[in-house]
Formats: sequence, structure tokens, C-alpha cells
Amino acid sequence: MFFGPETLPFDLADKNTRIHIELTRYEIEAIDDFDKNIQFQYRKNIVLAYYNYDDAEGNWGTVDEHYVATADLANIANGFQNLLLQETDLFEYETVVDDMGNPFMILCCQRNGNMFSLKAQIAEGHFEEWLIVELPKLSSEQLNEYAQIFIRWAKDYPVLSKEELAVAREIPW
Repeated sequence: MFFGPETLPFDLADKNTRIHIELTRYEIEAIDDFDKNIQFQYRKNIVLAYYNYDDAEGNWGTVDEHYVATADLANIANGFQNLLLQETDLFEYETVVDDMGNPFMILCCQRNGNMFSLKAQIAEGHFEEWLIVELPKLSSEQLNEYAQIFIRWAKDYPVLSKEELAVAREIPW
């Protein structure tokens, strides 16, 4: 699939905030060939993200133009796996910075004995505010459910090679 498959959503909620994130497709770079009346579309190693949220105070919103690098998806999946496999006790990750100078997501996950804590911060639109969900006591099974989303996303949207990035989709006018 040129744009990427439909994949699992990421739902995260605590007593204050609920966040629902979906990845929609690879970002596309389009080049028009006016002589041939055709557009060539090339995938980039960036995935478009859509999310919506609400909180206990009645605030809500939807944002559909945030981006996540495919390398970030792979790094987050690996970080969760290392934590679950007990190769580390702390996993912190900040996604690549957007053109406004802010990351889209910051994750912090820590092992506390046989329990885990997870804190996710998502950029609220294009403002310098954060939506924060904190889950202080998760079992390994509960954490694994969240980890599996990122593992699936990394498989669904792998880092594309130079050869894969060079493949064009032709759109006649």
C-alpha cells in the first residue's frame, strides 16, 4: 500500500484527560509535470497523525495535521520492548521537533518494582501547551497493551529505504 494501511488507534486516558490518536498515511511530496499533465507523488518518512481529546473540565478538540517520523515510531516501539523485556527500567522519548520548534509527543515510562508508570504529553494543536495523561500504576499486561500499539505502528509504517522513497505514484490530470 502506497499510503500505508489503516492501523490501530492509540487510546489513553486518566481521570483528567482522554486522548485518541490515529495515524492516517505517509506524508506525500508532490511534483507536477505540466508537459505530461501528470503529478508524481513520493512518500516521505513521515506519518500524518490525527487526534482528538477531552478533559474533565469540558475542554475538547481535534487536530489533524501533526506528524510523526517513522524513525520515532521504531524508536518508541524498541523502547517499550526494552522496558518490557527488563533490559532497562526507564524509557523516555521525545519525538522529532516540528517546524514550530516543538515535539509532537513526549513519553516517559518507568518500572517501579513489578509495576510501571506511564506519562504521555501530546502537543495541544500548534500551541505551546500540553495534553498530559499520567498512569502511575500499570501492570506489565496493561503496559504491553499500549506498547503493542507502537509496535504495530512501527510495522505498519516502517522507515522507508532510499529505493522505496524513490517510487512514485502517478496521478494523471
